[in-house]
Amino acid sequence: MKLVEIRLTNENEHPDYQNRTVLLKPDDLSPYAAYLTLKGLFGEPNRHSIDNKSQWSYELKVPNAILDVYDWKIESWSVGVYADSGDELEAKKIGQEFVELLQKQAQKYNSQIKSAAINTENFILQNPFALYYQSASNLMEHLKKINSNSLKSDIISNIMSKDICRAAFFLFMASFEGLLNLIYELYLKPELRDERIYDRLSREQIDIKLKLAPLYCSCFKDELIDGESEEFKNFHSIINLRNDFIHANLTKAMKTPVIFEDGCMFILSVSMRDKLGLPKNISELRIQDLLIVEQSIDNMINILIKAMKPRYKKEFKSVMEINFIHIEKEDGELIVIGGEE
Repeated sequence: MKLVEIRLTNENEHPDYQNRTVLLKPDDLSPYAAYLTLKGLFGEPNRHSIDNKSQWSYELKVPNAILDVYDWKIESWSVGVYADSGDELEAKKIGQEFVELLQKQAQKYNSQIKSAAINTENFILQNPFALYYQSASNLMEHLKKINSNSLKSDIISNIMSKDICRAAFFLFMASFEGLLNLIYELYLKPELRDERIYDRLSREQIDIKLKLAPLYCSCFKDELIDGESEEFKNFHSIINLRNDFIHANLTKAMKTPVIFEDGCMFILSVSMRDKLGLPKNISELRIQDLLIVEQSIDNMINILIKAMKPRYKKEFKSVMEINFIHIEKEDGELIVIGGEE
């Protein structure tokens, strides 16, 4: 396929959209790069989709087929091939040839795309809290199914259950750290938006970052988060467990005494738990322990939200569980536009 063989369709060349031969979804080229290249080659889009999931669409005549090229939900783009022969293999070959040609032409726009990414005042922020918390919740549901299954006594099921408990624990803890990072990203005071400060905050302990959040972020009413509350002390205890677990520290709970008496060997296994009843040995984590962790995190989230100024409280509650948050930068501040699941 040659570039000179491709043109916009005319009024009499529209395909039967109900009978597409094959659909390609290229991922080596961004929708923006595809759009810039198509616009540079053929001008403005010649087909306006009635589906609100698509912003632009080009209908092109190529040898032996018509192509419908369009974006989908902003994050991807597609090439619908309507082959004259109706043959799927031929249609796929035509579509791939077109994509390869477009990729070569798109290289002309690399510097423009790079410059646009650097200079834009808008961006989509992925919400780490929503991602990790939902994953942990999904694992909890899976654990409940395993435990309620008639085969729950099976060795493989027991091993799987323990593995999932450990994974869910780390995801829950990571979700709260993600929530703090999200607050700092959205509401860090403009005069503090400095790379050295960001670097220091990224290495700060969770409890310190939590207590100092009101000093750094403009969304809070008070100067400090109360570190003397029972909820905070309970969460701090879980943080200590998390530190031991994540660094694989060899704690006392992981050292089991072995006694020899009268030629016999005895193992003095003792389960060590903290004041919340959580095991100090990660191998002993159970779903009941995760429920305590989940509740503690929910308590700390409520404390953070309660400490926010009314305007920020309403805004943050509306986006904290959304996967992707649309942000606009204005005079050094980040303005939340909205979000999507």
